[in-house]
Amino acid sequence: MYKSDIIQNGQPCFGQWFGDIQFPDPRGFRPKGHIISRFIRPFREKRWQYLGLYTPDVFMGLALVHAGYVGNVFCYVFDRKRGVLWEQERLAPLGAGIRVDRALYSGVSSYHTENERVRIEARNGIRIVDVRLKDKNQDLDVRLELNDDPNPVQIVTPTRDSKFTFTHKGAALNTNGTIRLGNQRWNIHDERTALDFTFGFPAYHTVWQWLSAHGTTQAGKGFSINGVAPVFHDSFHENVLWIEGEPTVLPPLIFNFDAQNPHNEWMIKTEDGSTELSFQPEGMRRQNIDYRVIASRFVQPFGNLRGFCTDKHGFRHDIEDVCGVVEDHEARW
Repeated sequence: MYKSDIIQNGQPCFGQWFGDIQFPDPRGFRPKGHIISRFIRPFREKRWQYLGLYTPDVFMGLALVHAGYVGNVFCYVFDRKRGVLWEQERLAPLGAGIRVDRALYSGVSSYHTENERVRIEARNGIRIVDVRLKDKNQDLDVRLELNDDPNPVQIVTPTRDSKFTFTHKGAALNTNGTIRLGNQRWNIHDERTALDFTFGFPAYHTVWQWLSAHGTTQAGKGFSINGVAPVFHDSFHENVLWIEGEPTVLPPLIFNFDAQNPHNEWMIKTEDGSTELSFQPEGMRRQNIDYRVIASRFVQPFGNLRGFCTDKHGFRHDIEDVCGVVEDHEARW
C-alpha cells in the first residue's frame, strides 16, 4: 500500500492546494478500463522538473523530462548584457539515463554521462542544483541552492480516460550560487527561481500557453505569477498571482500573440480585465521534433513583463520590466 495525498482508493483526488503536499505518490493509482492499460502505463506517464532563474543579468532554464518513450534534458543560459544565448539539449530513447523521482521534498532528478551531469536534489527544504555540460567551445558549470517556496500552488486535474496530472508550481524560490559559462561568471545572490514539478498522464495531444515571471511591483512588493491556457478545469487550475508570498487565484487567462513571429510582443489578460500584461521578448529558445507518433513543437521567449494585476483583496499592482518567460507548446506524447 502506497501512502499518498493525491490518490485515495486507487483514484485521484482532484483539486487545488497551497502549501506542502508531503506524499504526492501516484503508484497507488488504478486506472479504470482494460487491464492492458497497466502495462503501457509506464510509457504513458510523463514527469519533469523545470527550473527558471530570471535575473537582471542572466536567464537560465533547466529541465529534466522523462516522457516514457523518450527523455529530454535541456539547459540554456542567456547573457542579457550581451544578448548571447547558449543552449544544450540531450535526447534519450525510453528516457535511458534520465531520472525524475516523484518525491517532491526528498527526491532526485538527474542525468549522467562520463563527462556531463545534471542533478537536482531535494532535501530538508533545499534544492541543490549541480550542472556540468559541454559543447565544442565552452563548458557550463552551475552550483545553486534553492529554498523551497513555502506557499506553492499544487493541483490534480482530470485528463482523458479517467486519468490525472499533478502539478506543483513554486513561484519564487530564494536562490544563491554561481553560474560559469566559459570565461563568464554570474554570482547569484538572493535571486528568485521558478519551479515546475509535474507528473501524470496528460492527453496524447496537448496544446498550451504558459507564463512565469517574478520580481517586484512599482510599489516595491514581491511579485510572482504563473499562468496557463487553456485550463482543464474551471474550479481548480494553476493561474496564480503571489504578492509578498500571498496567493491570489486568477480567472482564466487569454494569450494573444503572433505564432509566426513569437519574438513580437505578447498580450496576456484575464477574461474579466482584472489583469492586463504585455510581454516583450529579448531572446527565445525553440524546438521542433517530429517522430510521427511522438512530437514536440514549442517556442519559449524570455524577456520583460509589464502591466497590472489585481489581487483577491481588490488591490491593483503595477509592474514594469519584471523578468520572466512565456511559452507556446504543442505535444504528441
